[in-house]
Amino acid sequence: MGVPTSFSKRLTDEICQFEKFIAPLPQEHQNRDKLKKIITDLIHEVDPTCSVNAYGSHITGLALPSSDLDLTIVTSQVSTLGLLKRIRKLAIKNRLCSFDDTMLIPGAKVKILALHLRSLQLDVDISVNTEHPSTDQTVEWIQRYPPLKPLYLVLKHALLCTQLPNQTGFQAMSSKVGGLAGFSLVCLIVHFLQHQAVDMVEPDVGQLLLAFLDFYSKFEFDRKCLDMDPEHEPYRAKTKEDRHPIVIVDPKHPGTNVCRSVSNKKKLQRCFRYVYDCLIRAGTSANTRSPILSTVILASDPFTSELTPKTKRQHQGCSYKILPLNVPPQHDQEESSEPPMLGKRKRSENPHRPTKKRSAPTGNLSRNTHVRWDD
Repeated sequence: MGVPTSFSKRLTDEICQFEKFIAPLPQEHQNRDKLKKIITDLIHEVDPTCSVNAYGSHITGLALPSSDLDLTIVTSQVSTLGLLKRIRKLAIKNRLCSFDDTMLIPGAKVKILALHLRSLQLDVDISVNTEHPSTDQTVEWIQRYPPLKPLYLVLKHALLCTQLPNQTGFQAMSSKVGGLAGFSLVCLIVHFLQHQAVDMVEPDVGQLLLAFLDFYSKFEFDRKCLDMDPEHEPYRAKTKEDRHPIVIVDPKHPGTNVCRSVSNKKKLQRCFRYVYDCLIRAGTSANTRSPILSTVILASDPFTSELTPKTKRQHQGCSYKILPLNVPPQHDQEESSEPPMLGKRKRSENPHRPTKKRSAPTGNLSRNTHVRWDD
């Protein structure tokens, strides 16, 4: 895939500007520190002996303005659900939030209490005794691969915008709605940088972004798995045990698929392809005034390629709204995912066989007479 040098350079400059545009503002840092203290104090009222640790995108530096603050409680208490319920009850009692600003799914494998604090316009997710080695791994990769952070921020924002038609049960960048988790996207980028970008001649970030989208929009996820272990082959054939649509082998736990949240690989690839097509159209059009990224980065604060006091991001936290990028129905229509019928063909499906009409039975039927209307 070749693109004009002027196009990729312009896109690279915009990606660098976007990284500055989306970076946390001083007030956002203060609000998140304040949020962590408020929630930590709240948790200690319920369990004075526990410890509270932060993890996730705010530790790795990959957070968007509206990203949740992730906290985990390290405690000896046995009942995880009971602890989270008591925390929610106390948060409501202390008027930190209303009941409608909370969410707790009792049947979830990993129980998480989500709270929205309106006073700070921030969200927090609280889990109990959960390990998060992905945070340390991501920090290590960011130091090793400089393009990882800008690529991630652009891709995450663009995929959060991208909305498929009539697909309310799928969101490309939400593990809660059949899409990617944050660490899944990190692994996709790192694997691409390790095994695909090495064949490119001194690529800039713009070229890497386009190549990433083009590569994974065509990748045969139904036949191949991605292995993050440097001592293994980067790609291996899928087996019967690989039940998920997309399989990325965890670098720390070989038996774990870090991409198990994705419910439909075709839908995800369709999002990749649409973002790619939007960037190509914008980069090759005669209009050079509008930023290329503005076609896929839609938000309450419009992104501009030149940052000035007037064009700096104004909205903070949850007040920064990501707007939808609607994929038109005619764009790369998905084929039917219904599997072909195996075995004998039904009589009505054979076009060369006349349909035999069945007439209703006549005569007197006793109670013990069984009439079989259809096979």
